[in-house]
Amino acid sequence: MLTTQDYNSDPRIPQEMQSNINDFNNSYLPIPLANPKNMILYEASINQKLVDANKKAHYESYYFTNIVPMNNQIYNQVWKNLDEYGRELTRKFLVIDVISGPIFFNGQNKGVLGANKIPIPTHFFKIF
Repeated sequence: MLTTQDYNSDPRIPQEMQSNINDFNNSYLPIPLANPKNMILYEASINQKLVDANKKAHYESYYFTNIVPMNNQIYNQVWKNLDEYGRELTRKFLVIDVISGPIFFNGQNKGVLGANKIPIPTHFFKIF
């Protein structure tokens, strides 16, 4: 499980334009859309050079600018399975490309979260 220490402010973006851990609650988790920690740890057991090359990308994947609010049910029922599939692909191919992100269908959102009014996406995608 992620903790507040896993998240980082993006130094390229003014702080007032970013979300923070206080914007999230028990119903909506702050989910990094790429580079789950356990994929990096698996790579460490295989090839230290891969890990060294990915440290910066891993750290940046936990910037608040790369995180979206995701409902607990979606995360537990769908997203975790997609992450597990990504780990399987990593075990098989060592390195994979992953493209993922939020979708705001027809420009809509499911409301906003926190003092920073983070829009809640209507859908998500993940491509391996």
